[in-house]
Amino acid sequence: MVSGYGFVAPITKAGRFIVVIYALIGAPLVLVTITDIGKFLSFYLMRFLPESLTGVCFLALLLAYLFAGAMSFSVFAKITYLEAAYFSITSVFTIGYGDTQSLTGICFLALLLAYLFAGAMFFSVFAKITYLEAAYFSITSVFTIGYGDTQVGLAFRSYYTQQLLTF
Repeated sequence: MVSGYGFVAPITKAGRFIVVIYALIGAPLVLVTITDIGKFLSFYLMRFLPESLTGVCFLALLLAYLFAGAMSFSVFAKITYLEAAYFSITSVFTIGYGDTQSLTGICFLALLLAYLFAGAMFFSVFAKITYLEAAYFSITSVFTIGYGDTQVGLAFRSYYTQQLLTF
């Protein structure tokens, strides 16, 4: 048990391995559950509100969703806001002219797993910890589980090595 945070954290290798598997399966399931709850609430919201009010609420939420998504997409994809808004609108309304490309779910999952396990390899080599401990640290950090029970310290020999790994 970790003092200070009040959370119970796994100490054994088997416990940490189970947390890694749980996070890899549980995080996508949470997203699916949140989506289903949103569909459920949307269905009953549209059923019980008067039609005119429902339409106004739906239009306001749709516009907020489109332009907030476009804003975040323009920041992360490093494209102009107009291009991001175009992509957002054509994606949501399934117009999809084919002139823009996005990642598929399998490609995204492969990149996420590669990122997680490459980070674990990095920590296991440079922090001199086992690969399981490094994978546990990497996955609990990325999925913001972060019990605080693992603190990885990297002892770099030179400033040049630190800069090389950072950039």
